[in-house]
Amino acid sequence: MKKQLMALFLASTLLLTGCPSRSDIPGLEEIPSYTQAQLEEELSGLSNEEMHAAWGEPDGFLSGFWGDIWRFDEAGDGQVILYYDAEGTVEDIVVRKD
Repeated sequence: MKKQLMALFLASTLLLTGCPSRSDIPGLEEIPSYTQAQLEEELSGLSNEEMHAAWGEPDGFLSGFWGDIWRFDEAGDGQVILYYDAEGTVEDIVVRKD
């Protein structure tokens, strides 16, 4: 019994430390204050599931590419577009402030 509890503890610890916390993902309202380099550092490699959990359902999707679009301001002029690689992780980030 003791070995099973220890194995469960170790597996839980590995799962938790291997997954980035959603609190580490900047909120949509913070996007305008980040530079491109900061966004790439914060978001590159995160999965589309993690992004959906952090930012909710996207406002739009890409056609011909795997990616999502979120609006980050009330007027809907500012958007962040995330492109995913074949594994579903963030590969490229485009911010538009029209």
